[in-house]
Amino acid sequence: MAKTKKRQFNINIGRISLIDKALFTKHLAVMLGAGLTINEALDVTADEAVGKFKIVLEDMKEQVIAGKSLADTMQAHAKVFSELYISIVRVGEKSGTLVESLNQLAVQLEKEHQLRNTITQAMLYPIIVLIAIILVGGGISIFVLPKLQSMFDVFQGELPLATKILLWIVDVLINYGIYIFFGSIILIIFLIWFLRLKSIKPYWHALLLKIPIIKPIIKNINLARFNRGLGTLLKSGLPITESLHIVANTMDNEVYKKSINEVLAGIKEGNSMNSLMRPMDKVFPKITSRMIDVGEKSGKLEEVLIFLAKFYESEVDKSSKNLSTTLEPVLLIIIGLIVGFVVIAIITPIYQLTSTIGEQTN
Repeated sequence: MAKTKKRQFNINIGRISLIDKALFTKHLAVMLGAGLTINEALDVTADEAVGKFKIVLEDMKEQVIAGKSLADTMQAHAKVFSELYISIVRVGEKSGTLVESLNQLAVQLEKEHQLRNTITQAMLYPIIVLIAIILVGGGISIFVLPKLQSMFDVFQGELPLATKILLWIVDVLINYGIYIFFGSIILIIFLIWFLRLKSIKPYWHALLLKIPIIKPIIKNINLARFNRGLGTLLKSGLPITESLHIVANTMDNEVYKKSINEVLAGIKEGNSMNSLMRPMDKVFPKITSRMIDVGEKSGKLEEVLIFLAKFYESEVDKSSKNLSTTLEPVLLIIIGLIVGFVVIAIITPIYQLTSTIGEQTN
């Protein structure tokens, strides 16, 4: 009993990256295609894996030996394998096309990994600059400004407004800095918790789709995931209704999740996907509904969806680069304004003091 609890605890800790799952999927497809049994293939992949993933794969191997299907063993680890992943594997097992299904999943995971990398790279520069601003501002506040305050305390005459503001900031940081620091951390934690509430998420996600700078990125990310997920599921043989249900559950944005569920409800009533998406042009652009119309009429919907996924993935890359290009001058201007303000606040009274001393000596 203790051993079971320990094993369960080990399975629940750690993190399995997307690239780990992509490599596992590709290796599994190659080995099954070469004629190995699922049990043998899992044995090899478990030997190569490390950490939490090794424990998960060993547990899956034991379940397969006990007679369970590969999809069922993955269902037992639903936090590791998504609903989309498990559904495609299940269809592959039932239809005898598991190797092809795994290859499709490997491509899906690789594209998702590339998508996340694109987003991370786009946010890297602004985050680095923001951290630099905080560090420089903190260094000036702790080591420079307190010394300047003692110097300006003996200054005779009226201080410039910029200097007064700077000294006020120094005074606030000296007296309340520790409270501001911990208060900011608590506020950030509270905001993260608040924005993740089920009742708040739809409004927050709708707001994100209205902010000009980040709207294109969020929209293209969700469209890329929707089209690739749906295209992959249809290609694996799942019916459109079940595929839409699974894709809706995998979407992060509540606006898209709700819209896809509305499309699903309409399809169950006998409507075409194109006719349902057309009025939702703020969520699904006209190019999406028109291309899907072509796919439905030609009987090649999954191919059209994969094409759209590639298109929107390239748009995510462009939008991310545009974000970096737009934010770079804005952040540089902010840094320039902060530095300029500090310099003016320090230099102006010193200049006035030297001018006064010069007049008195003359």
